[in-house]
Amino acid sequence: MVARYLINIVLSGTRIIASAFGKAVRSEYDASRNAAKTRANINKNTKTESIFYNDITLNESKNILSIKDENNLEEINARFKYLYDINEKSKGGTFYLQSKIYRAHEFLVDNYSNQKSTKPENSKD
Repeated sequence: MVARYLINIVLSGTRIIASAFGKAVRSEYDASRNAAKTRANINKNTKTESIFYNDITLNESKNILSIKDENNLEEINARFKYLYDINEKSKGGTFYLQSKIYRAHEFLVDNYSNQKSTKPENSKD
């Protein structure tokens, strides 16, 4: 008799835990799907796809490369080459730092070329 009650308690507890686990998994799946849809809508509706793609902003890129003017391509390239070279693994640098420097350079060059392409060529300053 006691064994029967004990088995019923264990089975009831198992059902409750399984049900809660199922709901949690479904909820997490729905949240993940909604986040993916939101991210897709943001990328479709804005012109800042490269910001989300690289997860880096203009100010962050300028800070990483220590530049003041993002419109000076020579300065961008010079700072990139210098910082990338001194952060080589053989010189005590890390791949992480090189990646950050590379992404900052990539973002600034892309930003520079986008500004060049949208600026009218025959406008007088």
